[in-house]
Amino acid sequence: MNISKFQQTLKQGAIPINQQDRNGIGLRQFDEVHYQEGSYIIIWHPIEEEFVGSSATGRCVSFSDLANVTYVKNLKRK
Repeated sequence: MNISKFQQTLKQGAIPINQQDRNGIGLRQFDEVHYQEGSYIIIWHPIEEEFVGSSATGRCVSFSDLANVTYVKNLKRK
């Protein structure tokens, strides 16, 4: 697990993650998305070493499954 890379990635803010939602919207770190009736926030996962959708329940949406989410908003954009 690379905590240093995790911290560096978080500090970069709303960076593109090279993935689109189901409607073709480019996703970024800190986007709020909906997937299977749940809300998730896209962040870098230090163990998986990829961007995932993370929820307060501890569930995650894998990078490949992020193509099936619906974008809501970005929590870091100004």
